[in-house]
Amino acid sequence: MKSIAQWLKKYWTNTRNLLRDSWQSGLSPHQWGLAVAVSFLWGTMPMLGLVTALSFFSGWALRVSIPLVVGLTFAITPIQAAMVVPFIRMGARWYPMMDGFSLDLAGMVPWLEQVGVWQIQALGAWLTVMVPGSVALYVLVRLAYLVLDRIKRKRSLA
Repeated sequence: MKSIAQWLKKYWTNTRNLLRDSWQSGLSPHQWGLAVAVSFLWGTMPMLGLVTALSFFSGWALRVSIPLVVGLTFAITPIQAAMVVPFIRMGARWYPMMDGFSLDLAGMVPWLEQVGVWQIQALGAWLTVMVPGSVALYVLVRLAYLVLDRIKRKRSLA
């Protein structure tokens, strides 16, 4: 149990340090918004293994801080793991192709046959939910940055 607590402490400390260092580096509100939105979009993708490459190339293409984008994507990894099954279930409801989602040990062979279909359904649900969600997150982060920057300036003038 102690090792999990140590891991969580290190996880949150690293995330906090990444955010603090990025805040102090002087990124614009636009860059912050893009970095957080892209990280959240790719970080919640239900297909494991592609996230780091997509984060890197998105950060590079959008000319935002690549360490911030990749770091935030890694920080969102627990959310990604928690959202795989809900995305599969949403996709099965919204885009019915085969039978629904069940983890019955007796039906392991049909389960293995459906994995590809579940991935497609999960990606469909992810695109439907996360693309508009990332756009909204971009706007919210940009506004929050402006508000926090204004508060910081008022405190430095006082």
